[in-house]
Amino acid sequence: MRRALAVMLSLLVFLPVSGCTLSVYNNYRELERLQVIETVGFDAAEDGGVTLSISAGRDASGREPVRASASAQSVTEAMQELQDRSRSDELFFYGTGCILLGEAAAAETARWLELIARSESLRLDTPLFIVRSGEASELVTEAGGEESDITQIMQALMHYAEKSGPARIYTCADAARALIENGAALTGAVRKGEDAPKEGSLTAELDGYAILGGKGRLMGYIDGEDALGVGLYCGEPGRAALTLSEGVTVELAGGSVELVPAWGEDGSITALEARVSVDAIVLEALPGLELGSDEAREAIERELAGRAGGWIYNILSKSVSLGLDFLGLGRRLERGDPERWHAMSSPWSSMLPELEISVTAGAELLNIREFAGAPDWSGTYEQ
Repeated sequence: MRRALAVMLSLLVFLPVSGCTLSVYNNYRELERLQVIETVGFDAAEDGGVTLSISAGRDASGREPVRASASAQSVTEAMQELQDRSRSDELFFYGTGCILLGEAAAAETARWLELIARSESLRLDTPLFIVRSGEASELVTEAGGEESDITQIMQALMHYAEKSGPARIYTCADAARALIENGAALTGAVRKGEDAPKEGSLTAELDGYAILGGKGRLMGYIDGEDALGVGLYCGEPGRAALTLSEGVTVELAGGSVELVPAWGEDGSITALEARVSVDAIVLEALPGLELGSDEAREAIERELAGRAGGWIYNILSKSVSLGLDFLGLGRRLERGDPERWHAMSSPWSSMLPELEISVTAGAELLNIREFAGAPDWSGTYEQ
């Protein structure tokens, strides 16, 4: 497995130029005959086999989306079976924009990442999502019903996540690199849901992040609002809207997390303080709420800071409790003090589960002055 992961790492180096080798024109394929596969799903089948599911989406001519699945002992065999079913159209996987992995298959995510890295058809820079408590094939072949498809659904979800948070979208390359460097990784997670406007129609919904451990084994999830902490930790919080108890709705506008280690006398790291800073803008407030005073502003900023600090504390605590550095804490600490890091008395992996975590947080409302001295809407005119 170490050798396989090393091969994956070497392939990551050539990722930016990998598209040059599979040009449609270089392979002399007729564009009209290409069926561009936009979403791919992998599920674990019996006896170590695989179920491969594909969705081609709708093309410009309005042709119905192609959705199919095949089970075989290998992905190559499953691809060939699907190709045989497609008659005259040639399945073109290099346009794939999303890969879904069933939860059972996520027990050995490294297997699929290695396959993608070696594939001549799939790309490592493709976003990767794990289907919580479900199979990828169900979403790929059934989501969207007759009017939509999984490709449109996933594109909308990724656009929403990048805009409104959690903003971090992980690719196969991100997961492979993190597993090789840190022994753990994060990837997006979705769950099955019902499309409310279309009663009974299956859809996909964002559902936090999946945590991968050694060999890419699924070890747990980051749930709910804590997923926003991942984006904040990475400096990409998105523009999530939060309603606070003071009757104010704010939108995240930026933030950062600084890690401050506490060093023991033996040269080991014994504790870790996270200093969280978050910026936001006020979108709206309840009628009659006076935001111009320092007291009101401080109360809102204090609540926002506590909420953001809670996200960071929860994800750091999960990293410690699992003993998995899925956030890349070690890499960041090494960059902060490389000399001291390399002189540590024990390996980082043995220190992580014993760390004491503390968080301090601050927040700033960037547009609070706009709400000071609100206009008089009573219509009273004084000459």
